Amino acid sequence: MSRLPFLGFSALALVLSLAACTGGGSDGPIGAGQGGDGAGTTGGGTTGGNGGAGSTSGGATTGGTTTGGTTGGSATSGGTTSSGATTTGGTTGGSASEPLVRGDSPLARAIRTGDDVLLEAYKSDAGKKMKLAVAADGTFTLTRGDEPFAFATDAPAVAADRGLRTYAAGGVPLMRLTLSDIGGGALDYSLYGAWALAVNGADLADIGTVYGGLKTMAMPLSGKATYTGAAMAVEYDAATRHVLNDLAGSLNASADFAKGTVGAQMALAKADGTAWGKLNFSTVTITGNGFAGGITSTNGHLTGRVNGKFFGPAADEMAGDFGLAGGPSGWATSEVRGAFGAKR
Repeated sequence: MSRLPFLGFSALALVLSLAACTGGGSDGPIGAGQGGDGAGTTGGGTTGGNGGAGSTSGGATTGGTTTGGTTGGSATSGGTTSSGATTTGGTTGGSASEPLVRGDSPLARAIRTGDDVLLEAYKSDAGKKMKLAVAADGTFTLTRGDEPFAFATDAPAVAADRGLRTYAAGGVPLMRLTLSDIGGGALDYSLYGAWALAVNGADLADIGTVYGGLKTMAMPLSGKATYTGAAMAVEYDAATRHVLNDLAGSLNASADFAKGTVGAQMALAKADGTAWGKLNFSTVTITGNGFAGGITSTNGHLTGRVNGKFFGPAADEMAGDFGLAGGPSGWATSEVRGAFGAKR
């Protein structure tokens, strides 16, 4: 079974996204629901179209009117939405409204109560750190340079698959944020994901990674632990930044707290399910509640780095990010940026 592209930046997904923003009359980007028939926007207004059938849990959905955005139908949970409902701003593409923060995990509760949550965000360029913040209502704001991009708590997911959801920034549909399921997924104390800004087609203007959570305050000083989890990544041409593959797969890791080391292997596959290759940690050491070191791939990427931290009261989980390039002695001409999360 093929997977949905996590950042929605396959050539097909971008064509659909652009059509949804310029009145192209498509069914909307690949997402959690079915788009409307022919709905689209030209400039700031709405043109034609009947609202599509959104995802519904315990209720029906019909129609919908958009001001300054595009809709393919609203989503209802436990009720009925009548035609004529109004949506302001943003692009829905017929996807169900899925909050970024859901469920009742320790991390979800901490976000809602405004507790201290560690969030790390980086640009692909030399791993430059960026500002990432989350409000009590679950709205994430990523600041690139001096420009903030807000991903509202009730924003519709443009893609959803394997515990990851992708959201478009309000007013900037080609700025995407992909996050692990917060509060409703496998992780209780941490999150991971990636962000990207597209130029046209499947070419990237910029890309980076995110991770964070409730960091471990008192690290174990002895013993070992094994972790299992998942990883996601985007592979793109090093020269043109044209997206080559959306990657996802499993992660198996081990930590030796007495020696202060971490070992791990990721097995990644392409969007069509075929194997892409494996990534291996190389001389990764623990410092405080974090870890850092090298990473290599079986596809010729010989220059790479990995960073991460432990989360939860007893180093219950780990999350982090990584980047790979071909290197002077490698034959790979692509770069890979990704993130991961795992639990004991």
